[in-house]
Amino acid sequence: MIISGSGIPRSATTDSIQNILTGESYFSSSYLVGECDEVRVSPVISRKGYLLVLEERTAGWLRRWAVVRRPFLYLYNHERDFIERGLINLTTSQIEYDMNMAYITKDDLLDDAKTNSVHLISKNESIMSPTSLFPSKVNMFTLITNTRTLLIQTITEDGSDIHDWLYALNPLKAGEIRSRLGRKRRTRKLDKLEHYSK
Repeated sequence: MIISGSGIPRSATTDSIQNILTGESYFSSSYLVGECDEVRVSPVISRKGYLLVLEERTAGWLRRWAVVRRPFLYLYNHERDFIERGLINLTTSQIEYDMNMAYITKDDLLDDAKTNSVHLISKNESIMSPTSLFPSKVNMFTLITNTRTLLIQTITEDGSDIHDWLYALNPLKAGEIRSRLGRKRRTRKLDKLEHYSK
Protein backbone atom coordinates (compact mmCIF):
# COMPACT_ATOMS: atom_id res chain seq x y z
CA MET A 1 0.00 0.00 0.00
CA ILE A 2 1.38 3.41 -0.96
CA ILE A 3 0.84 6.62 0.95
CA SER A 4 -0.81 9.08 -1.41
CA GLY A 5 1.60 11.20 -3.38
CA SER A 6 4.81 10.07 -1.66
CA GLY A 7 5.55 6.74 -3.35
CA ILE A 8 6.70 5.24 -0.02
CA PRO A 9 5.17 1.96 1.15
CA ARG A 10 3.47 2.05 4.54
CA SER A 11 5.30 -1.01 5.77
CA ALA A 12 8.31 -2.89 4.50
CA THR A 13 6.85 -6.29 3.71
CA THR A 14 8.77 -9.24 2.38
CA ASP A 15 7.37 -8.55 -1.09
CA SER A 16 8.46 -4.90 -1.07
CA ILE A 17 11.94 -5.84 0.17
CA GLN A 18 12.21 -8.55 -2.51
CA ASN A 19 11.12 -6.02 -5.14
CA ILE A 20 13.83 -3.64 -3.97
CA LEU A 21 16.47 -6.37 -4.16
CA THR A 22 15.44 -7.45 -7.67
CA GLY A 23 15.32 -3.89 -8.97
CA GLU A 24 11.55 -3.52 -9.12
CA SER A 25 11.60 -0.69 -6.66
CA TYR A 26 9.04 1.88 -5.69
CA PHE A 27 11.95 4.15 -4.87
CA SER A 28 14.15 6.14 -7.16
CA SER A 29 17.15 5.61 -4.81
CA SER A 30 18.36 2.57 -2.89
CA TYR A 31 17.76 2.01 0.82
CA LEU A 32 19.42 -0.22 3.37
CA VAL A 33 17.40 -2.68 5.39
CA GLY A 34 18.57 -3.08 8.98
CA GLU A 35 19.10 -6.46 10.55
CA CYS A 36 18.83 -7.17 14.24
CA ASP A 37 19.80 -10.28 16.18
CA GLU A 38 18.11 -11.02 19.47
CA VAL A 39 20.53 -11.97 22.22
CA ARG A 40 18.95 -13.66 25.19
CA VAL A 41 20.72 -12.87 28.42
CA SER A 42 20.67 -15.67 30.93
CA PRO A 43 18.75 -14.89 34.12
CA VAL A 44 21.33 -17.00 35.97
CA ILE A 45 24.35 -15.19 37.39
CA SER A 46 27.33 -17.47 36.76
CA ARG A 47 29.74 -15.49 38.92
CA LYS A 48 29.89 -12.14 40.67
CA GLY A 49 32.50 -10.38 42.72
CA TYR A 50 35.27 -7.82 42.59
CA LEU A 51 37.97 -7.91 39.93
CA LEU A 52 40.95 -5.64 39.38
CA VAL A 53 40.91 -4.24 35.84
CA LEU A 54 43.85 -2.40 34.31
CA GLU A 55 42.40 0.77 32.83
CA GLU A 56 44.14 2.65 30.02
CA ARG A 57 42.79 6.03 31.13
CA THR A 58 44.20 5.84 34.64
CA ALA A 59 47.16 3.56 33.85
CA GLY A 60 46.40 1.69 37.06
CA TRP A 61 44.35 -1.12 38.52
CA LEU A 62 40.74 -0.25 39.32
CA ARG A 63 38.52 -2.39 41.50
CA ARG A 64 35.30 -3.20 39.62
CA TRP A 65 32.24 -5.21 40.59
CA ALA A 66 31.82 -7.84 37.89
CA VAL A 67 28.75 -9.93 37.10
CA VAL A 68 28.78 -12.76 34.56
CA ARG A 69 25.39 -13.40 32.99
CA ARG A 70 26.05 -15.37 29.83
CA PRO A 71 26.82 -14.18 27.21
CA PHE A 72 27.93 -10.90 28.83
CA LEU A 73 30.30 -9.66 31.50
CA TYR A 74 28.90 -6.57 33.22
CA LEU A 75 31.27 -4.19 35.01
CA TYR A 76 30.10 -1.78 37.72
CA ASN A 77 31.91 0.67 40.00
CA HIS A 78 30.73 -1.13 43.13
CA GLU A 79 28.28 -3.77 44.31
CA ARG A 80 25.33 -1.41 44.70
CA ASP A 81 25.89 0.49 41.43
CA PHE A 82 22.88 0.25 39.11
CA ILE A 83 24.64 1.75 36.08
CA GLU A 84 26.60 -0.62 33.87
CA ARG A 85 30.07 0.91 33.40
CA GLY A 86 31.20 -1.76 30.97
CA LEU A 87 29.66 -4.54 28.93
CA ILE A 88 31.72 -7.25 27.26
CA ASN A 89 30.28 -9.83 24.88
CA LEU A 90 31.90 -13.10 25.91
CA THR A 91 30.94 -14.92 22.70
CA THR A 92 33.13 -12.62 20.60
CA SER A 93 36.01 -12.28 23.08
CA GLN A 94 38.81 -14.64 24.00
CA ILE A 95 40.70 -15.34 27.19
CA GLU A 96 44.42 -15.88 27.62
CA TYR A 97 45.87 -17.34 30.79
CA ASP A 98 49.52 -18.20 31.38
CA MET A 99 49.25 -21.74 32.71
CA ASN A 100 52.93 -21.75 33.66
CA MET A 101 52.14 -19.25 36.41
CA ALA A 102 50.21 -21.84 38.41
CA TYR A 103 53.40 -23.65 39.49
CA ILE A 104 56.11 -21.06 38.96
CA THR A 105 58.74 -20.26 41.58
CA LYS A 106 60.57 -16.94 42.03
CA ASP A 107 63.67 -18.35 40.31
CA ASP A 108 61.56 -19.49 37.36
CA LEU A 109 59.96 -16.05 37.17
CA LEU A 110 63.36 -14.33 37.03
CA ASP A 111 64.59 -16.71 34.32
CA ASP A 112 61.37 -16.21 32.36
CA ALA A 113 61.68 -12.43 32.57
CA LYS A 114 65.19 -12.63 31.11
CA THR A 115 64.36 -14.96 28.23
CA ASN A 116 60.70 -14.83 27.25
CA SER A 117 59.40 -11.35 27.97
CA VAL A 118 59.92 -10.22 24.36
CA HIS A 119 58.72 -12.38 21.49
CA LEU A 120 60.35 -11.77 18.11
CA ILE A 121 58.09 -11.49 15.08
CA SER A 122 60.88 -10.74 12.64
CA LYS A 123 64.43 -9.44 12.83
CA ASN A 124 63.35 -5.84 13.31
CA GLU A 125 60.05 -6.20 15.17
CA SER A 126 59.14 -7.48 18.59
CA ILE A 127 56.01 -7.44 20.71
CA MET A 128 55.47 -7.94 24.38
CA SER A 129 52.60 -9.93 25.77
CA PRO A 130 50.23 -7.85 27.96
CA THR A 131 51.27 -9.77 31.05
CA SER A 132 54.95 -9.04 30.39
CA LEU A 133 54.35 -5.35 31.09
CA PHE A 134 53.48 -6.19 34.69
CA PRO A 135 54.83 -8.83 37.02
CA SER A 136 52.88 -11.97 36.13
CA LYS A 137 50.75 -13.41 38.86
CA VAL A 138 48.78 -16.58 39.35
CA ASN A 139 45.55 -14.60 39.57
CA MET A 140 45.95 -12.67 36.30
CA PHE A 141 44.42 -13.26 32.86
CA THR A 142 43.85 -11.31 29.66
CA LEU A 143 40.43 -10.71 28.11
CA ILE A 144 40.64 -9.76 24.43
CA THR A 145 37.60 -8.17 22.76
CA ASN A 146 37.12 -6.85 19.24
CA THR A 147 37.99 -3.32 20.32
CA ARG A 148 40.34 -3.60 23.29
CA THR A 149 42.42 -5.84 25.52
CA LEU A 150 41.86 -5.93 29.28
CA LEU A 151 44.32 -7.22 31.83
CA ILE A 152 42.32 -8.58 34.78
CA GLN A 153 43.29 -9.87 38.23
CA THR A 154 41.14 -11.68 40.73
CA ILE A 155 41.09 -10.26 44.25
CA THR A 156 42.72 -13.27 45.92
CA GLU A 157 46.52 -13.09 45.69
CA ASP A 158 46.98 -16.87 45.78
CA GLY A 159 44.74 -17.38 42.74
CA SER A 160 42.35 -19.71 44.53
CA ASP A 161 39.35 -18.34 42.63
CA ILE A 162 40.96 -17.90 39.20
CA HIS A 163 39.52 -21.15 37.84
CA ASP A 164 36.00 -20.18 39.00
CA TRP A 165 36.25 -16.87 37.13
CA LEU A 166 37.70 -18.49 34.02
CA TYR A 167 34.95 -21.12 34.10
CA ALA A 168 32.25 -18.44 34.36
CA LEU A 169 33.75 -16.44 31.49
CA ASN A 170 34.57 -19.34 29.16
CA PRO A 171 33.81 -22.89 30.36
CA LEU A 172 35.60 -24.61 27.46
CA LYS A 173 38.80 -22.64 27.95
CA ALA A 174 38.68 -23.25 31.71
CA GLY A 175 38.33 -27.00 31.12
CA GLU A 176 41.30 -26.94 28.76
CA ILE A 177 43.38 -25.04 31.33
CA ARG A 178 42.42 -27.41 34.14
CA SER A 179 43.27 -30.41 31.98
CA ARG A 180 46.69 -29.00 31.08
CA LEU A 181 47.37 -28.05 34.69
CA GLY A 182 46.50 -31.60 35.76
CA ARG A 183 49.00 -32.98 33.26
CA LYS A 184 51.65 -30.51 34.43
CA ARG A 185 50.97 -31.43 38.06
CA ARG A 186 51.49 -35.13 37.29
CA THR A 187 54.73 -34.52 35.38
CA ARG A 188 56.07 -32.27 38.15
CA LYS A 189 55.33 -34.97 40.73
CA LEU A 190 57.17 -37.51 38.59
CA ASP A 191 60.11 -35.12 38.18
CA LYS A 192 60.28 -34.59 41.96
CA LEU A 193 60.16 -38.34 42.59
CA GLU A 194 62.99 -38.91 40.11
CA HIS A 195 65.00 -36.09 41.69
CA TYR A 196 64.59 -37.49 45.22
CA SER A 197 65.33 -41.04 44.13
CA LYS A 198 68.76 -40.03 42.82
